[in-house]
Amino acid sequence: MNESVSRKFYFSKEIQKGYLATVYNYKPRNENILARKGEVFAVLRLKSDPGFDLITAGGILLDYFHETYFEIQESSTLLALEKTVISSSKHLAKLIDNDNKVGKSGIEMDLLAMSIVDNVAYFVNAGSSSLKVLRQEELVDIKSALKDPSGEGLVEVASMELMPDDRLLISTDAVSKLLKKDQTEKMLKEFDIDEFPKKEKNSFEHALMIVGYKIGEEQEEPPTAIVNPDEDDKTLGELIASESEEVLVENEFVDEPIVTPETEPSSVNLEDSNVDEKLEADEQKDEDMDMQVSDEVTEETTDEVVEMDEKKPPTIKEEKTYKVLLTKLTNKLKLLPKRVKSSMNKTQPELVPTDKKPKQKMIIIVLVLFLLSGALYLGVRQAIKNNTEKVQTEEAQVSLEVLTQKVETLENLVAEIKLNDSTEKRQQGINEVALARAEIEKVKDFEQVKTEVEEFSKRVQSAEDYFNRIVAVSEDNKLVDVASFFPDAVLSDLAFSSTKIFLSDSGLGKIYSVNFDGTDLQEIVSDLKNPTSITVDTQGRVIFLDDSSENRIGIFDPETKTTKRLAGTSTARMGEVASLEFAEISGGRVYLINKTDKKVMYIEKTGDNYGLPASRFELAELASGKDIYIIDNKIYVLAEINQGIYRFLNGQDDSPELIGLPEGEDMNKSTGMFVDGTNIYFTDPENNRVAVFDKGVQTAKFKGQYKSRDAEMFGELLDVISVVAQDKIYTVDKSVLYELDLSGLNEL
Repeated sequence: MNESVSRKFYFSKEIQKGYLATVYNYKPRNENILARKGEVFAVLRLKSDPGFDLITAGGILLDYFHETYFEIQESSTLLALEKTVISSSKHLAKLIDNDNKVGKSGIEMDLLAMSIVDNVAYFVNAGSSSLKVLRQEELVDIKSALKDPSGEGLVEVASMELMPDDRLLISTDAVSKLLKKDQTEKMLKEFDIDEFPKKEKNSFEHALMIVGYKIGEEQEEPPTAIVNPDEDDKTLGELIASESEEVLVENEFVDEPIVTPETEPSSVNLEDSNVDEKLEADEQKDEDMDMQVSDEVTEETTDEVVEMDEKKPPTIKEEKTYKVLLTKLTNKLKLLPKRVKSSMNKTQPELVPTDKKPKQKMIIIVLVLFLLSGALYLGVRQAIKNNTEKVQTEEAQVSLEVLTQKVETLENLVAEIKLNDSTEKRQQGINEVALARAEIEKVKDFEQVKTEVEEFSKRVQSAEDYFNRIVAVSEDNKLVDVASFFPDAVLSDLAFSSTKIFLSDSGLGKIYSVNFDGTDLQEIVSDLKNPTSITVDTQGRVIFLDDSSENRIGIFDPETKTTKRLAGTSTARMGEVASLEFAEISGGRVYLINKTDKKVMYIEKTGDNYGLPASRFELAELASGKDIYIIDNKIYVLAEINQGIYRFLNGQDDSPELIGLPEGEDMNKSTGMFVDGTNIYFTDPENNRVAVFDKGVQTAKFKGQYKSRDAEMFGELLDVISVVAQDKIYTVDKSVLYELDLSGLNEL
């Protein structure tokens, strides 16, 4: 079926806001569906207000077109295709109902659909698409032969018998206007679209498909023009205007065996005989009603017989099993009173005494009726169950085919992006994910395809993560749950040396050390008051900020296990401090954000001591400062300025522009920041993620995000560091230290 159909297509990849031109093609893998619905082709063009997302709308519309056509229950291919196109047009109108701007101006839609079943092509057109055929090297525009079945101007339809070597071209109107007749003929003769002019002024409206039937075979019959649909291919308008006959075919049940004279009781009176004859006549009448077959026979001439042979066989309405069974049961129950009366009037002296006949007969009749009713009830239930399971299986298989196509589309997009990345392609992938998930919802409850659906769900999730640049985070990424060792712990910051990670605990007033692999968690400093920020100098000493002393900055030496305070670090001199960070500049400096005076300040190391706080620069937005980092002689500040980051160099604003984020997103709500030789890292608890950007000169491009699917995990992230030597990223919330693989970014 349809192995003789060849196809090639082209649609422009140039994107113009307010325009969409694309194609659709689907060949069912199920032979039964292919025999009924055929292989389907379509060309779609949409035009709307530039602010409307036509890519998403077009994807949803074609998805709806596909589902409607293959789910609609119509014996006529043309009628099913017509209803699908009309329904798709109405569905598009619903999509724009909630868009005030587009709802007023509307959307232009040109949709030409074609289905090929055996050697017949069916066409339904809505709008201004183009339809041409090359037959015996003659190009014919057959769009003008399409007719309006209802007179309402909704669609135009027709069907055509295909001949060997027929070549069809369906396209947008822009393609038809672009191609001259000789160009069209050449393209169809060579069955090649490589020479189609792709760099044209309005190429964003170009979409076409060329379809060949038995290419290269010679025609055995003269060419046939557009033919009117026969009785089996009535359009919607013709169906309303005509009458159709239904033939109910019952072949699932065998009638009860006829009782022969040898098995009849010997003593039967005349009345009984009359009743039986009437009963048999009624039964025969009911059987005739069930079949609804006319006994009239019409003589036909030889020519009439030939004419009838050329037509399609009459449509048979196949009733569902349980409906036939219920019809049969109804007919039998109609005869029940007569059967009872007949049975009551019969005598069987050889079985029971005369005085017990009526009572025992009634008991036997009631028992038989009870057993018969029970058997029929169970039969009906089983028939309904079998029919329901059959329908569900068919629906599941159809939806599974659609889902297969959707997942393959997603994975093809992933492959394209790996070769040539672009924001537009990733957005297209995100839109396709939504359509694939809609298909999963339809079949997720079908046990018949449960395993396949689970596998498809994993593949869709993997593609969605790739489009959104996500490295998934789970419980496995928890390195140390500090609160499980210290129940009242409230972590506030982290830092690292060459051998250890250090954590400050503002709840218990402590500082902890832990190995990079999460082992050997130790309390190294205690009796502090609200330690909020820590950093580590080049000698591995921990510098911390707390409120337990007037001199708020202290230094802990892990080697000597001693602590000393830095003079001149009172609140009066430093104001409200947001964060500390050590930098190896001029022998060593500790930088801090003074939110009170809106300044970045530093304390410079002299010998083994530090001097008094000095101002580096002042900025009004530093009142919202949250974190600071110094690298390459550049000072990075996390604050609500620009897109969340401010970079200071040589007395000037050197801030990079964050690019690649989804529209409307920035880092203004981030709580922590870290910069290494390659990347900039942000903790973004509002979006349950650690976001990573490359460390560019003028721009910082979004590289990826470590994101949790658990709404609670990563919801209270505080700060982040990267340890390149370990190939790890470490981030912390109020109770847990997490470990992330730095190499995960390479997969995105």
